[in-house]
Amino acid sequence: MLIVYKDRMKLTFPVLLDADGKVSEAYLIQGKPQSYFVDKDGIIQNIYIGELSTAKMEERVLQILGK
Repeated sequence: MLIVYKDRMKLTFPVLLDADGKVSEAYLIQGKPQSYFVDKDGIIQNIYIGELSTAKMEERVLQILGK
């Protein structure tokens, strides 16, 4: 589903899919689902814990982009 969203929105930034859990382990992420919104400089700008609707995801991306 995420890849479909990424393709549909023509996002050019990398999207992390932690299929083997290594990133979750490295950053001590325990709750799922979690969404981390990272700006172009690699700084986490927003963290959302729980299920995230498409509308809320778009809202957070636009906030980071300053739109």
